[in-house]
Amino acid sequence: MGLKSGVSTVLFAAVLAGCSGGSGRPGGVLSEHDFWSLVQRSGTGAVEDRAAVMTNLLSQAPATRLESWRQQLVARDADLNRTALSEAMTVVCGPTDPEGFAADRSWLVAHGERVFTTARDHPDDLAALPDLEQACAGSGAAFADAATPRYSDLGFEPGGDAFPDVDPSDPTGPSGGRFPLLHKRFG
Repeated sequence: MGLKSGVSTVLFAAVLAGCSGGSGRPGGVLSEHDFWSLVQRSGTGAVEDRAAVMTNLLSQAPATRLESWRQQLVARDADLNRTALSEAMTVVCGPTDPEGFAADRSWLVAHGERVFTTARDHPDDLAALPDLEQACAGSGAAFADAATPRYSDLGFEPGGDAFPDVDPSDPTGPSGGRFPLLHKRFG
């Protein structure tokens, strides 16, 4: 490991552990910016690989930081629980149940803030993602569950306020229209 990557890793570990650079936030609270930085650190490979990296990144996090990460994940996932995105993902994957759509949303979050914003605001533009059809395999659930091993180490069970579940409820909001880009690519 080079000096630059070693320093970067140490600084990142300090942030994850709750040390702040004077932001004024309590040590255990992860901002949305910190959340997206952590997602970016999980890499650019397949979501299963990103989930494994995220599990490793979270493996030494204190309970308050872990709780904050999970709450940020659930909030971002809820931001994507929209009818328009559900309809767009139906073009890509075919009909799915609420748990399948929750996994799709987590898959999109795992791809970072830019993909998240596209999915939320312009779901038809997701057609430009070269690996979008991989969302259909349900691998987003592995990313959503990346903190589970550390929670178990700390003696917590998934669910409840400390470790909320990704909500598989029906999406809300207006229809997204026809999705010409997705239809052109996925038929």
